[in-house]
Parts: sequence; C-alpha cells; structure tokens
Amino acid sequence: MDRTPPNRPGGFTLVETLAVIGIVALLVGLTLPALAGARNSARATLCLVRLRTLGQVTFLYAADWKDQMPRSSHSAFSAGVTGWTAAYLPVLGTEFDNGQLALAQATHYRCPLDRREFGQTYAYNVYFELGPQELEPGSRNGWRRIDQTPRPCRTVLFGELLGATNADHAMAHFWRQFSAPPEIEPARHARAGGSGYAFLDGQVGTAHLRKTFDIGPDVDNWNPVTAR
Repeated sequence: MDRTPPNRPGGFTLVETLAVIGIVALLVGLTLPALAGARNSARATLCLVRLRTLGQVTFLYAADWKDQMPRSSHSAFSAGVTGWTAAYLPVLGTEFDNGQLALAQATHYRCPLDRREFGQTYAYNVYFELGPQELEPGSRNGWRRIDQTPRPCRTVLFGELLGATNADHAMAHFWRQFSAPPEIEPARHARAGGSGYAFLDGQVGTAHLRKTFDIGPDVDNWNPVTAR
C-alpha cells in the first residue's frame, strides 16, 4: 500500500535562515570598506578638480586686470577692489550676493573631504598681494604680477585650510617671520597622505604640508623667492 509523505511547509529552516543572514553580513562587511574607499577617492579627485578650476579662474582674472594677481580679504578693502571669493563668482556661473557666496563656499570653495559646516577650504597664498613693507628684507617689491614669479611650477597658489580656520587666505609670510604655525591642513586626503594644492602654473597635486613648508630643512614653496 502506497504511503504519501506528509506535506512539508516551504521556505528555510531557522538554521538555514541564520546561515544566510551570516553570509550576507559577511559580504556587507567585506564590501563596505571598498565602497568607502572608492567614495573618498572620488571626493579627493573632485577636490583637485575644484583647485584646478580656481587656478584657471586666477589666470582669467589676471588677463582682465593687466596681469595683476587677485587679492583676498587681507588687502582687497584697502586696495578698493573685490576679493577673489566674490570676484570669481561670475566666472563660476553666478552673480555676487551673500547667498551665492555662501553657496560657492559650500561647493566651489570647499573640498568634499572637509567636514566643516560653514566657510571654505581653499586659502589663497597671501604672498601675491603683499606690499614691500610686509615682505622680509631682501625680497623684491612684491609679486603682484602673474609673470613675476620665477618658478611658478613650484609656487603654491591655493592650499587647504585647517578645519578650525575661517579665512580666504593663508598668512604664509608669518610662518617664517614670526614662527606662526601654518594654518594649512597637513593631510586631509588620508589615502594620499597629504592635502590638495594648486600651483601658479596651473598644475594641482596632493602633498603633505612639510613638502611645501618645513622651517627645519628650509622648505618654503609659498614664498616665490624660495620656491624650488
């Protein structure tokens, strides 16, 4: 006499379900670090793209101002001109007002790896707007013209500010004259071991701060006199 086995309900047993959950958790654990690394790499690349754009806009500004370099909040008011953060806005596709400047600080002027909520990342090298009275003895009469810098491929144009610093420029001449600590982030791009820089010749790159300024071995690529 044939016996028909009782019907078993479909689906997984508890043990099988727990095994599947464990496998999924393991795969997620293996995948998330790779995704995070890819995301940070994309952010670092976008940071360099933004720095390159600032370098290109600087050339356009100088072309419109008889080869004169822009100014930051350090000297723009006393010179009667608009500082670079506002002056660059029309070239970046927007007109100037306080709301648009805040938007630019959050996009064009901020590195995606910078976690600050307000302000900007990128600092203009103040050497390009210093007057003779602000420069160390033996320097030239300033570096106001874009074609005056002897080694543009080694001279920093923009760097990345420390997270606690709120400015549009770096007082790089104070680092040597008064032994002031650099307000530049040493290594925001952790995977590359450095931060982003734009140089006066238009190139961009990632380097640790000590590759652009280190008073011990006399490295100073912010000062056009000593950049090499």
